[in-house]
Amino acid sequence: MAGLKLRPWGLLNWLLSKIPDLEWSILGCLSTEERCLATLDYMSSRGAIKTNVFLQVLDQDVIYSDISEKLYNARLKDFIKITGTDECIEKHTLFEKTYILHNTIKKYIDKSDGNIIVDISSFPKRYFFPIIRWMLLSADVHNLLVTYTVPFKYCQGPLAEDPQQWLHIPTFGPTGYPSSDVEVAFIGVGFLPFGLPELLKMIIAMLPSNFSFLFHQVHLTIREHGSLFIKLSNITL
Repeated sequence: MAGLKLRPWGLLNWLLSKIPDLEWSILGCLSTEERCLATLDYMSSRGAIKTNVFLQVLDQDVIYSDISEKLYNARLKDFIKITGTDECIEKHTLFEKTYILHNTIKKYIDKSDGNIIVDISSFPKRYFFPIIRWMLLSADVHNLLVTYTVPFKYCQGPLAEDPQQWLHIPTFGPTGYPSSDVEVAFIGVGFLPFGLPELLKMIIAMLPSNFSFLFHQVHLTIREHGSLFIKLSNITL
């Protein structure tokens, strides 16, 4: 992918109409969400799938495990209805060693024709960021599409809880020690703080003078989580 020159973006049906007809290998994440199969279902209806592999990323046992298992089973039935088999589902754990995922992706690329769709709709960030990086660095990936299906709506309750300590996403940490000074910082503000205000208090002296807050779905975030922005502003201003 080092020679990639064009990176168009848009709705999947529009994008596919602008490029040659190809058979694609799809990499996705089997999750509890219905949208995790949207790209697979659409590409299957077009008869444009060569192979597909879906990773089921399992979290640690929590109080929601029974509910999650029921939803997983429902998605599995939907998956089999589309593909006719469950043999292309691989189970992984959320905090597994990076080399395990790396080996999985290397094998996946080797089995493909180099025309790959990665559906990040339900992938954890600690998965899809390294996956996209490895795809872009691979000389065996010729065409890469990254898809994302917007949910019809978000639940009214917390989307997640019990966050771990703030760490670098795998493969995106410092490459040398001591790490160089940060000149510009971009801070993504989502629906939940996940300890961000506390983290900023700890590293305020190391923050650069140039930093930007990036909002996802501005109208929702400001309305429902305006207090978070106020907290961040009070710390950083």
